[in-house]
Order: sequence, then structure tokens, then C-alpha cells
Amino acid sequence: MLKAKVSIVVLLVLALGLALTGCGKKSGTASGSTGPVEIEFVYMSPGWKAPTWGADPVTAKMEERTGVRLKLSASPGDANQLANVWLASKDYPEMMHMSIGPIYNSYITAGALYSLNELADKYGYPDITNGNYIYADVFNAQKSADGKLYMAPNWFSDDGFGSVGQSMNVRNDIYNQLGKPPLDTMDQVYSYLLKVRDANLQSPFGAKLWALSMGEDNNYPGYIANLWGAQIYKYYYFDPADQKVKLMLRNNATVKMLQWLSRAFKDGVLDPESLTYNGTIQTEAYNQQKHAVIFDWLWNLWTPNSAMSQKDPNMYFYSAPAPQGTPGVQQYHGRYTKLADQGVVVTKNAKNPDAAIKFINFFLSPEGETLDFYGIEGKTMFFENGEPRLYPEAYTAKLADWDGFAFEAGVRVLDIMMNQKYNWERTQESPDRRQDRATAHKYAFDASIQNTIVVDPLSTEGILAAELDANMKAQLFTIIREPDQNKIPGLVQALLAQWEQKGIASLEAEWTKQYIDSARKMGAL
Repeated sequence: MLKAKVSIVVLLVLALGLALTGCGKKSGTASGSTGPVEIEFVYMSPGWKAPTWGADPVTAKMEERTGVRLKLSASPGDANQLANVWLASKDYPEMMHMSIGPIYNSYITAGALYSLNELADKYGYPDITNGNYIYADVFNAQKSADGKLYMAPNWFSDDGFGSVGQSMNVRNDIYNQLGKPPLDTMDQVYSYLLKVRDANLQSPFGAKLWALSMGEDNNYPGYIANLWGAQIYKYYYFDPADQKVKLMLRNNATVKMLQWLSRAFKDGVLDPESLTYNGTIQTEAYNQQKHAVIFDWLWNLWTPNSAMSQKDPNMYFYSAPAPQGTPGVQQYHGRYTKLADQGVVVTKNAKNPDAAIKFINFFLSPEGETLDFYGIEGKTMFFENGEPRLYPEAYTAKLADWDGFAFEAGVRVLDIMMNQKYNWERTQESPDRRQDRATAHKYAFDASIQNTIVVDPLSTEGILAAELDANMKAQLFTIIREPDQNKIPGLVQALLAQWEQKGIASLEAEWTKQYIDSARKMGAL
């Protein structure tokens, strides 16, 4: 079956070869040329909208300052399958933006990536490694087991800003229409959802309006379970009682979450399409405005909010305080982290690694970060007491057409190695968005240490971790479809027994070892 899937992906790659001309063996402009050095750069997400390099003033300025021109594209089709095919054929792009996980680990293990600290040392860019551009805690925590850094992090910080956005998003007009009942507990939320269902409402486009939806993020079942007091991230949690990292199936909050969602599914409260979302389908569903409550990242509602509020200023989603699942137990929802879970890598197919690290160094510098976040001085931004600021009209234009303004003016046109220190959302975000962020952050826990766990993909534990990542959400959603909530504890135990037979205890031991090691390195133990 695996061979069949790989064959399908190979055919896909061949069929879309024109979109990815230049992978691996095909080189760009030689570093000795008088023109810019061309480097192929693939963002490993099919949903990424690649700008045309040089069509906006920011990428044009980056080329001017670095002598580097990125040949940008998004991965067609499933990014993980495609990355595996590339790795097997050794025909991967010169640079990639990818997530930290089993595929990233496989590239490291295969020796397919340059070590960024070695490139920085070789070509004379000490600010990458000395704490100036990448904070020492982030640099140390994100190094691999061999002590090397293979990824320039994206969306990292020294305080966790911007990394949390999971919330219960409530549509304001419907909530007001139905009497604004209390939503302080999960039971109260459920009563409200039944009220929405029984109101037989329609979306502005005439479709059935569902009471509840949830995000397609693989981690989202765990985020909802955290409302019952857990701190689950990436299907596992740290149990302070015995200082071990454990699979989420061992936490009773997982059972409570599954029972609650099972009831919502059975009662016609939960949109069944949300159990099969991918990113594109989710975006389309949100834009159709057919939900009253959505458990998801708050920024996934920003574009629908803009469209809705133009029709009716009272029609928008806001982040409500996280409801409590277990009386007397502190609820959580999302997590924050200082570390990145994605970033930019330079592969061994890079014909000009010196140009690649030069570009990375520039992007991570104050000039580069300010350029991507704010655009061009005098056009979209200015300096006030030495601090960058967007012009008010630029901020308004950015929110009105996020991608369009990026392609036109260059404000956040790439978003590939972002340091939250420079994020204009810290100081210039609108009051409603700032309030939504504050609400989300209030109910988040610090998952920085959990975020450092990276298991060797070629080890027995790594193979099991990849299997877990590929299957756990679907297994949980199968349980959600069980109409008898009384059967769910048994189903969870049966699923746990399956993973125990596969050797989950060994993987939990590896998680625990890495967690403890990182906690000590970061001064948490």
C-alpha cells in the first residue's frame, strides 16, 4: 500500500514538474555571476500563496541588499508525501520552509541538510549563533541531538508572544440574538449550542448554520481536552506527579473531551464536515459563515470577520473566555511557546550555500525583520523614537486585504523567519484583536519544553511516533462518532492497549528523557 501511495506521488511530481523546475540538481545563477544568485525555495504547504519575487518593493529590496533571488513556490499536493519522495530520490529543493517533525528529522538523519551554525561560522555570520539574532534559549533548545542547528526558526520569541491563538470563537450577532446566556462551563456551552441548533438558523448564503465546528489542526482534540484541566500538546502531556511524559489517552480529560464531542455529533450540534477538514476546506467553510461557535486559532476567523462585519458591524466572531470542564480544576485551552515549530532549511542540493546563509543572516537581522514586517520606510512605515511603526492607512489596508496588500506593498510578504520582537501586532493591533489575543493567552500553558521533543525518525521510537502522528486524530474522531457515550471510556482503553502493544511505553520513555534534558537546559528543573 505504501509503495502504491509513493507511486501516485511520483506521478504527481512528474505531472507538476513545470511548477517545480529546478529541484535539486538544477542550479540557479552561479555565485560568480554579476547577476543575483537564484535559489529555489519551496514552502512545504500547498496552501501557501507564493509571491512573485521582485514584484513587490520588499523582495526587490531584499535582492538589492543580499544579491539573492528566491525562486518561490508552494508544494503541490501533500507536503509530507512529496518531501519523502524528494528525500528518497535526493532531488529536494535548495531551500525549504518546513515543519519540525518526522519528515524534518528524516532529512537531518539522511544528511540532507546543512548545519546553519557551521555555515554561519564558515562564511562569517556570527550574529546567527551568538544570541543576537536567535535568542540563546531558542538556539540551544532547537538544536538537534548532535548539537547543530539545522533550521532558521519561524515565529520565535523571548516571551511567547504570538504563539498562542487557540480559543472558543463565538459569533457575536447570534449570541446576542439568543439572549447572551452564560458560557462559563462546558455544560453551559452545550446548552447554548442546543439553543442554536433548535433556532434553525441559516448562513448569510442560505446554507444550514451549524452550532459548532472545530479546527483541522492535528493538535486540536488535545486543546479541547485541556478545558478539563489537562496540558496536552502533540498527543502527549507531562505528568508532574511522576515526572513522566505520557500519551494523551492516559489522561481522563481525553475521555471527557471525546464524550462531549460525541454527544455534540449525535445531537446534530457538531458540523460533521469539521471531522474531515483540511486547510482549504476549512477556509471555505469559515468563509461561508455557517457556524455559531468555532474552537480554533483566532486568526483563522479574521478573514471571515472582515467579510461579515462589512455586511453587519455586529456580525463577527470574538474570543470568549475558555469554559471550565471540571468544577474546581483550572481549565486551559491552547499553549504558548518561545520556540518555533517550523522554519527554513538549506539542503545539500544548494549550489550556493554561502548565498543561502547570507540571505538567512539578512532576514534575521533587525533590518531584514523590519523590512518584512513593515515594508518600505516612507511608503508603509516610519520610525518613531527609533521604533518601526506602520502608517495607519497601511495597517487598515493590510487588514482589508491581507495577501493582496502583501503582494502589492510587501508587508509580511514572506513570513518565513519571523522574530516576534519586531511584530507590529504587539503595539498596533486593533483593540478587538488585542483583546482576543489576551483572552487566548490567559488560558494557555507554557509548552516550550514539550516543543523541543524531536525523536530520531529511524529509531523504533521514531517510527512509532510517525505512526502516531499520522493516525491518532483519525482514531479519536472514530471514537467521537460513537453515539453511546458510556462506551467511550472502554474504547479509549482499547485504543490505549493497541498502542501499548506497539510499544508506546518505549516512546514515552524517550519523550520523558528529552523533556527532562530540555527542562534542565532551559533552567526549568
